[in-house]
Amino acid sequence: MVEARSGWRSDAACVAVLALAVASFFPQVVLDGGVFFVQDMMVQNIPFRHFLHEALADGRLPLWEPRINAGFPLFAEGQVGALYPPNWIGAALLSPSRAVTWSVLLHLWLAAAGTFLYLRRGLGSGHGAALTAGLCYGLSGYLVVRAMSPNFIAAAAAIPYLFLLIESGLRHRQAALIGAAGVVVALQLLAGHAQVCAYSVLSAAAYGAVRASQLDRWRVAIPGAVIAVAGAAIAAIQVLPTMELAGLSLRAGGIDYSQFVNMSLPPERLLSLLLPDLLGNSAHGSYWGNLGETGGFFIQLCPYVGVLALLLALVGAVDGNSTVRGFFVILALLGLGLSLGRFTGFFELLHKVPLLQQFRIPTRFLIWWAFGAAVLSGLGVDRLVRDRQPLRMPWRGTAVVLTVVVVGVGVGMLVDADREIPILAANGQSVLDLWRLDLHADICRFLLVLLAGAVLCSERFRRRSAAPVLTAIACFVVMWADLRSFSADFNGTLPASIYTDLPAAAEAILADARADTGEAGPDVPAWGRFRVASLVSEHNAPYDWHAGWSVSTDSYERYPGTLRMYSAGLFGLANTRPGWSPLHLLAHWEFSRGYPAWFGMANVRYLVSHDRLPADVAQSIHTGQETVSRLRQSLPRAWVV
Repeated sequence: MVEARSGWRSDAACVAVLALAVASFFPQVVLDGGVFFVQDMMVQNIPFRHFLHEALADGRLPLWEPRINAGFPLFAEGQVGALYPPNWIGAALLSPSRAVTWSVLLHLWLAAAGTFLYLRRGLGSGHGAALTAGLCYGLSGYLVVRAMSPNFIAAAAAIPYLFLLIESGLRHRQAALIGAAGVVVALQLLAGHAQVCAYSVLSAAAYGAVRASQLDRWRVAIPGAVIAVAGAAIAAIQVLPTMELAGLSLRAGGIDYSQFVNMSLPPERLLSLLLPDLLGNSAHGSYWGNLGETGGFFIQLCPYVGVLALLLALVGAVDGNSTVRGFFVILALLGLGLSLGRFTGFFELLHKVPLLQQFRIPTRFLIWWAFGAAVLSGLGVDRLVRDRQPLRMPWRGTAVVLTVVVVGVGVGMLVDADREIPILAANGQSVLDLWRLDLHADICRFLLVLLAGAVLCSERFRRRSAAPVLTAIACFVVMWADLRSFSADFNGTLPASIYTDLPAAAEAILADARADTGEAGPDVPAWGRFRVASLVSEHNAPYDWHAGWSVSTDSYERYPGTLRMYSAGLFGLANTRPGWSPLHLLAHWEFSRGYPAWFGMANVRYLVSHDRLPADVAQSIHTGQETVSRLRQSLPRAWVV
């Protein structure tokens, strides 16, 4: 009993170390109080959370949000996570922007801690191995660059707990533990990312079947699975409305093949496993990989889990002593292979599978790669620490081949860069110059980390008496430095006031509206009397909301003043046009095709634009960062009972 208690204390200390590791990736949040803003954060997630916080403060759920589009079933849309318990806690303690930001940090830590506990308590790995695996998954480049999608991170954080519960239930012959995995699945669905949930359920079910066969525990596995299905049914209160809404949206009948394979990982980009900035980095404004037919967003095409993680995963795959290593080799390779999407040649068949045909962006299969590689890296550390016998894995030859590939590709691209990369202006510098800096840093990181890995694998080092302790510490520290050097500056922050200070455009609209309350009377809020439409985009204004945010935040600081998408709701106004959600009602999309001619019919009174509008169409009431105009013809709000 004393030994078990002591073991839990040491495990708790390791989980605390992982919390410090996460905090060290985001000092701009932990120390400076900044909040995230990149892409989906500013455009959708924080406005959605704003509506949730207001609804909960009023003692209700955000079932229908009249300030979005022509009215929007926000609860049914799902991404707001209205029934996800951590979101309720965030609403009680923090502002919307801080709640979303801290939710990302919390779930990255939960992902790391869950992976640690799975290896430590599920597989019996040592502390060093479990810590390294937790770091590899929770702070992998794949997850950290996706901080703009808090519901994705929340769902991904639950995966190691599914594996832990299944493993523990089978080992200890407790069907209830396996059944508890169903509650975890329900939480994933309530968090608001069904795709990650579906992929995690598929992998966990396969794992359960493999382990039940290996341990001969089918008498435990089958009733456990039945209980798990019942537990997952808790999420029906969210899933059923979402399914109904999907049938009334653009997603009705699934998505076409071009969308299904959009953001497939081109095979040549597998080199970004070694050089993550091979085609540039969006945060630095150096990314040029979105050009051409095989282009795509950096955030969706980043498979990086660290150079040391690759080496350790190879050790774990070839020399690992665990009976589960074969499963995770297949899982990791399957995730990597499926991420290639349309380049595999069989995604036409997957597009016919009822469940999978609803999901786009094949690179989301990389969640299997990230978790599988993390577990294998932990098994690799265990092999280095617990067994001093020479490795079967040809690490010397592997290191030489990787070095030749990286140096050859890197130097070749740098030499040929002037011809291949368009020279585009980005924050006063050319993309070419910024990319060269990033690729140089990548090559240096690769060589330093690979050198450290080669030392840790060498027989001469492993014969030392202190080698096991030094190996465990070095693997954790080197992997932390490897991952942090890549992604620490990827998720920029701004002061929380960016989401609360009234921008000039909103102030001008509210001031003009106060002068004319109309028949509704002064007690009816502005959003209840008229709507706002923003005509500002990256095509007609000098903004870039997709790149360069770690170099300059100017475009993002000016975003609230554009009142685009859902953001007017942050300032007491109502938007008109559909936003980024794929589940806007099809009828609303069809009506919006008549914009801008039909703005007046849609109760739009004010337009926000980058340039002045024709005087016969609208009267300018404010000129500044953006121009605000009042439409000369606008129908009042129609109330239907």
